[in-house]
Amino acid sequence: MTNGRQRSSRALSAVLCGLALAISTADPAAADSIRNQQWSLEYLKAAELATVSQGEGVTVAVVDTGVDANHPDLTGSVLKGLDASREPDGRTDDFTGHGTAMASLIAGHGHGRGNADGVLGIAPKAKILPVRVGPRTGNGHPDELANGILAAVEAGAKVICVAAAGGATDNLQAAMAYGLYKGAIIIAGVGNTSDVPEIAWPAAYPGVVAVAGVQRDGTISTISAKGNYGGKITLAAPSDDIVSARLKGGYDTSTGTSNATALVAGVAAVIKAKYPQETPAGILQRLRDSAVDRGDPGYDERYGYGVIDPLAATAATVPKRAGASASPSPGSSRSPRVAASPRAEPSAEAPKAVQIAALMLAFLAIPVVLGLLTMWFRRRMRRRSQPAAADQWQPTRLPAIGERPDPNHDPYA
Repeated sequence: MTNGRQRSSRALSAVLCGLALAISTADPAAADSIRNQQWSLEYLKAAELATVSQGEGVTVAVVDTGVDANHPDLTGSVLKGLDASREPDGRTDDFTGHGTAMASLIAGHGHGRGNADGVLGIAPKAKILPVRVGPRTGNGHPDELANGILAAVEAGAKVICVAAAGGATDNLQAAMAYGLYKGAIIIAGVGNTSDVPEIAWPAAYPGVVAVAGVQRDGTISTISAKGNYGGKITLAAPSDDIVSARLKGGYDTSTGTSNATALVAGVAAVIKAKYPQETPAGILQRLRDSAVDRGDPGYDERYGYGVIDPLAATAATVPKRAGASASPSPGSSRSPRVAASPRAEPSAEAPKAVQIAALMLAFLAIPVVLGLLTMWFRRRMRRRSQPAAADQWQPTRLPAIGERPDPNHDPYA
């Protein structure tokens, strides 16, 4: 992926630009009008959704700039966080406001009488696990996202929100693979680069739910990245003029695919709460099959499978969408796969018994590999418990997982 490496080198020292996707320079919104300004609540039928599920019992990891646990719309909903930055000081309070904004869109519960004031999230009874990445000053490093995702997975999070954009690195791809192996659904924004025909990492990695943004009328946002080269967009959600919580009890209105990412993470939490046994693949299938088709019929390179419909996604039965069995992967053809001819020469095939034995050995090896990988990661986390100077910091590097997952393979397919 030569183009990806070039992009990585350009973005390597500026990952926090991605973390700031949705930060706006607009004046803070007045607290008493916040709920009325949340147009996405009506658009996503949040009131009806709340009668089905509110994310109870689900933890959503927010791999971001930290979270302000004292914001009135988040009090009691923020767990003790993790510091996965390259300058760890044990603090997980927010240093820009971006992580707090994402947390509020996921699990904000409002405040005041009847919690009628302030921001209401899609999953107001979910818990937020802050995972801080990025230094408080200066540029970040894409591998800090890898550290953050690994930390979130090890903490047991099954829904991970990565509203960030950075460069492609082997460590970040390995962290994504580890998260998928451990049963987490990872949701990331495609980036705010509508003039570039390529979505950002980590959203571009196979298996990640890549989220684009839409405006109030459901049309694609003018800032949302296109998915017609490299990685493919999975879904779209509201991104423009979104009101969210900010530092010190404040609010702001912003536009960015970060907002859409957080909303999809909230919907994933709602589905997980309603159907606790649902796998990441099952959650993704519900989201894809229930999405409102936009753009070209079927899959569209700007909207993916369509705009999320949370209420439909939580239905007891979601009709399977034709052709939605797998996300398109980089370099793959949209043409149907041609079945092998029944008259193909059998002499070219390995004996069936050998094939079965090989499959059994591969299956039995998976728990061993995962166990070794988990033991290694825990030792790594213990070694990182002492803060390291910025110039001594080394990114997390996962060992080889036997045969590394094919970068063009969708693990959810």
